[in-house]
Amino acid sequence: MRITVLVTASLCLGSTVSIVHGGFIKRKDGNRQDVAQDTCQKLQSKLGTTVVQTDGSDEWSTTIDAPWNLANDGVEPACIVFPYDYTHVSAAMKEIFNNGANYAVQAGSHTAMQGWNVVEGGVLITFSHMKNASYSLETDTITLQPGLDWESAIIATERFGVAPLGARVRDVGTGFLLGGGISFLSPQYGFGSDMFKELDVVLPNGDFVTANANNQYSDLFWALKGCANQCGIHPASASAEVVDAITEFNIREDPKASAYFYLTLFVTLSLKIDLVIMTLFNQNTNPDGTTYEFSDSYIFYHGAELPDSIFGKLLSIPSISQDLKPLSYYDVATFVGKYPKGNIQLFGGGANYRNSVELKATHANWLNFTRTMAAEIHQSYLAYTPLLTPMINAGRQRGGNPMDAPTGGYVTINFGLTLPAGVTTVSEELQNARLLLMKQSPPSPGLPLYIGEIDRTQDAYATYNQYEKLKQVHDKYDPTK
Repeated sequence: MRITVLVTASLCLGSTVSIVHGGFIKRKDGNRQDVAQDTCQKLQSKLGTTVVQTDGSDEWSTTIDAPWNLANDGVEPACIVFPYDYTHVSAAMKEIFNNGANYAVQAGSHTAMQGWNVVEGGVLITFSHMKNASYSLETDTITLQPGLDWESAIIATERFGVAPLGARVRDVGTGFLLGGGISFLSPQYGFGSDMFKELDVVLPNGDFVTANANNQYSDLFWALKGCANQCGIHPASASAEVVDAITEFNIREDPKASAYFYLTLFVTLSLKIDLVIMTLFNQNTNPDGTTYEFSDSYIFYHGAELPDSIFGKLLSIPSISQDLKPLSYYDVATFVGKYPKGNIQLFGGGANYRNSVELKATHANWLNFTRTMAAEIHQSYLAYTPLLTPMINAGRQRGGNPMDAPTGGYVTINFGLTLPAGVTTVSEELQNARLLLMKQSPPSPGLPLYIGEIDRTQDAYATYNQYEKLKQVHDKYDPTK
């Protein structure tokens, strides 16, 4: 396997609602529904009924039901644009821009953020017909279209002996790149977006441009490495020993080492899980109905064996099961099972300078939250992902990104939550408890939140160390905001 740079074609730089509260324009002028209907009619007359559909088709139904998060499932737009190439995206954005219509874009449909990939009564652009992946030996470049998920991208490029830096969950789409993207290969190569070589972009007014580090759009190229929906699409024993091991892992900064620590509480044990450690817990339910807590650690090393200086403390912790063996990159990238759709999913973000005392306090706060709100929860998990200095330096060597994380090593935190099947709303009590949990464990000053794993109430951009520059670039290419 060799890692190579990539170009993602047919991106859509769009005017989106303020900060991260959705993936569409919010216009105050006129009746938004009438504006959207008029825009859809004009688009249908220009692009035809195959590209622009209003309702009833199998493609329509598949798209409406595609979102992983139940909160985004079944949201009906006025029409759906199914582009086959960038010209369709350009035409759609031009009409949307001229009419001031609400819109959203959808690639892999895998987000816990409500409203990021759907729009009620507006124009939805989905990339289900743009799923090509190719590799050029001459330029050592992978070209990906935005409709791919990462398992498909890896399969398409594996035969060439190369791989893109993709997500840690196989069915995540290219939207992973919008906020940087953390890969199992990130410690060696940086965020997924740090590997960009060139980007084809549709601007808010519908203009099509190509951005790279050396042309007139170099500022846009830089911004696209981390501006999320403000720049559109890329077209358990959670014991002190585990937390100490996480801290220790960050100190041993080997760029070939990667880890993902997943601390989980199952409140109800009806969900089918493929992982052995979870299966063992499912087979031994507590008769009194109390919750189970366990830690699940995914560790990878780009080498022949795991150095004891890095992984020794973690591996010495007594465990139910250990499975250590050589894996291909495809095996690594698909090791974490798919999380089934059909439930409301919620994320909340944090970041910490690998302070073991604070990480233990975060764990205690999370444990208290989960046990207090157990009646309303199916699964609660606390995910720690160490990000090391070599990863940050790798990104800086490729021109940097808006997050501009400091060197020294830190941990990103995700407070993940899955509600029981059939529950379609988040109660006020549960939401207030979630907000308290995030307030109790705020990000350390100077550390950027990972925007792919935040709550809609969190302003990740304001934590970016290049926030002011990012705002300037955004205003340049989208003066309507």
